[in-house]
Amino acid sequence: MSAILDALKRQEEERRRGQAATESAAERLLAQQPKPQRTGLGTGLATALGALIIGGLTFALLTAKESATPQSAARVTAPDLPTPADSAMPSFDVTVTTADVAAMASAGTPARAPKPLATIVDGWRVSAHIYGELREDRALWINGQPYGEGDEIDGLTLEAITAEGYGVRREQERLSRRVTPP
Repeated sequence: MSAILDALKRQEEERRRGQAATESAAERLLAQQPKPQRTGLGTGLATALGALIIGGLTFALLTAKESATPQSAARVTAPDLPTPADSAMPSFDVTVTTADVAAMASAGTPARAPKPLATIVDGWRVSAHIYGELREDRALWINGQPYGEGDEIDGLTLEAITAEGYGVRREQERLSRRVTPP
């Protein structure tokens, strides 16, 4: 039995010596291969490309910022609508400046135009209109809900309830409507 163990030990030693010889031969072959040399051309191209990208982004941001600032604030005014002389309805003036539009655009929100007042008001179903001399006696039922002067409806302020109708406001924009009896 000892002869078998000795033979196995010798075989193991030979295997280890062969493996070490193989590893050292592979290391020698790798050491003999020429290493690829880096040229300055690849590094230079990468640097130039990076500089172009950064410069282009900077230019785009600067031109976008300059075009967003208003050059002059032109004033746009809508004409007054004719009203009967005997009407107790207040007249409303609509004024929007380009500075207002630029301020909305630079606020970080998309420059999407708000719905026109007429579109919002035309969607309302006015079921009752009550006018009284005192402000507390005035009411307007819109879509089944009672509202008084100063209340907010769909982002609009109910500014006035008159004997003939009502007026609404959104910031500087105003609209008046007559209420006809059913």
